[in-house]
Amino acid sequence: MTAIVLLSGGLDSAVTAMIAADRDSDIHAVVFDYNQPELAYQIAKKIHAQTVDTVSLPWLDSSMPMRNATMMMIGASFADKYQAEYIYHWASESEPYHDCRREVFFSLQNAIMSGSEDAYPIIKTPLMDMTKLEIRGKAELFGLLNTRTGIYQHMAIC
Repeated sequence: MTAIVLLSGGLDSAVTAMIAADRDSDIHAVVFDYNQPELAYQIAKKIHAQTVDTVSLPWLDSSMPMRNATMMMIGASFADKYQAEYIYHWASESEPYHDCRREVFFSLQNAIMSGSEDAYPIIKTPLMDMTKLEIRGKAELFGLLNTRTGIYQHMAIC
């Protein structure tokens, strides 16, 4: 299946990308250049993304309201472009951001289905019900936190 994987460079988006790569074979990465793009590019390479598109968002910061919804809708445009069946986002209800809640993603799904021209992708949020500790455990399983070889080897995770 064809999937869009949204990458911010953070650990949550990396874990989501690894899950997507396990489930889908035709991966297209969308890197949001506002946080840690160099890490996002490393993850795109690790999951063997067929394409890597960069979206520069210099005005965006991690505290901006509706930041995740904005990135999700940009991902929907790429889903149309690549005829993707899925869009993967790292949202988790363990996050303090209002736009990481399940009901927001249900609403975004409805908007995408109503507004897409050719593709009708399904939003996948595999971290939605995970705690930060569980996400870190997945990162360890994927080798993302290995002290010698992991991409996030020096990152402190709460």
